[in-house]
Amino acid sequence: MTEIFADISDNVRKKADMIWRIAINQPSPAQAAKFLNDITEYYRTKWTEEEVDFLQFYFQTQMEMVKK
Repeated sequence: MTEIFADISDNVRKKADMIWRIAINQPSPAQAAKFLNDITEYYRTKWTEEEVDFLQFYFQTQMEMVKK
């Protein structure tokens, strides 16, 4: 299987996981969604487009797993 985001650093991957863990501990799903949106917008000014795309993909994937 080919990795979609092969060039993403371990640092970015670890940050995405840490951010997700904080988000799922928010008091409500609405607050978690706002937190993830705010974080994504913040990193849009700090990271490359590919890194932000990975962040969004990671969050969407995690949300799909929670729904199951």
